Amino acid sequence: MKKGQEYNPDLPDGDGDCFVTHAQFVLGLTFRSAPDIDRWRLCHGIAIGQGPISGVEFAHCWLEKGIGDIYSTTVTDMSNGNDIYDLPAVVYYSIGNIAPSTVMRYTAEETRKNMLKHQHYGPWASLKSPTEEVRPERKPLKKVPKAASKRTKKAS
Repeated sequence: MKKGQEYNPDLPDGDGDCFVTHAQFVLGLTFRSAPDIDRWRLCHGIAIGQGPISGVEFAHCWLEKGIGDIYSTTVTDMSNGNDIYDLPAVVYYSIGNIAPSTVMRYTAEETRKNMLKHQHYGPWASLKSPTEEVRPERKPLKKVPKAASKRTKKAS
């Protein structure tokens, strides 16, 4: 089972951990009462791949620090083993072919509320891609009764 799938089996087949990693980081800011918590935003958007995945659109999650447009904020991306800290957002958006107007940004409090409401790490709203395709909102977790899960294992 891939990281995060224990929380939401509807995760894409990819090995990405961006939604889990960054939501947990934001929740950690909340629990530590970080003094700069109001400057952080959890971001959900559609990135367009380059190289071997050129043109492939995928839902992605990252962190932004600062208030304002992409010219005055920085990006942190710790997903999939990345160590991207304080990269100018304009550079990150350019590399990922991300359209700023399509990005959903959440404060720490909004992140906490959405996780409780939807019971997963995101995305919590339909993501509009730069090519006008709308990605559906992820379905909430479905709880499987213990008796049903035992029957499934025996039938396999």
